[in-house]
Amino acid sequence: MIEILYEYAFSVIDYTYILLAFLLLEGKEIKFKKNILPIMVVALIQQLTEIIELPLFFGSLKDGILIVSFLLIIGKSFKKITFLHALMIDSLFALFLTLGITIATLCSIDIMKTFVFGLYRLCFTLVLKVFVCSCLIMTVIQFKKKRILISQKNYSIFISCFIICEIITSLISQFSTHMQMKFFMVILIGIACLILYILINYSILMKKNYDVELYKKMSDLTENQMQNFIIEQKETRKLSMIQK
Repeated sequence: MIEILYEYAFSVIDYTYILLAFLLLEGKEIKFKKNILPIMVVALIQQLTEIIELPLFFGSLKDGILIVSFLLIIGKSFKKITFLHALMIDSLFALFLTLGITIATLCSIDIMKTFVFGLYRLCFTLVLKVFVCSCLIMTVIQFKKKRILISQKNYSIFISCFIICEIITSLISQFSTHMQMKFFMVILIGIACLILYILINYSILMKKNYDVELYKKMSDLTENQMQNFIIEQKETRKLSMIQK
């Protein structure tokens, strides 16, 4: 019973900071009192789905679907941008979670031992959750500071990259229990981080190009207005000369 409550409490913590990151990204007001019931409900669903024993790869994908669905319901919107934000939060959460597990594996921490209820698992889980929460919130804050442009042109690119990252992190979770696969895990996590890095830099470049195009349009519009003004002034002068 204690183990079940322990797992449930950590699920509540997970969904709390996942929701916090999503609301920050959406630019919405954070009201945890209003959302505490949905958090508790989805955490309960999370625990119930754990009864079904699945390979870690499919279990990770199942958790991703649950997180995205939860965020879309909380956001009360099924627009493309809301879906993208939900998928982004889920992908980043999975990425930092697997990054923490990979670091632990490289440090020769016995991951199999963390599946056994006890003080060892409690300490490992607490450290891992602090790490994931800190990385997730900091990344979202930096993402908002960059004011990355998401348009119709690059929407599909964002979706594709986040889905690829989701699949890669699911593969890493599958290999996390095999110490001999740790170097393969490093390669996979490196690929996922590289995809995210390229995506963000591509988006920044798109934003700069958009700003340049917008500036040119505004400049052209101003020149056209000046030309119209000059033409109007010339016509006014001609009329004045005719009247004289």
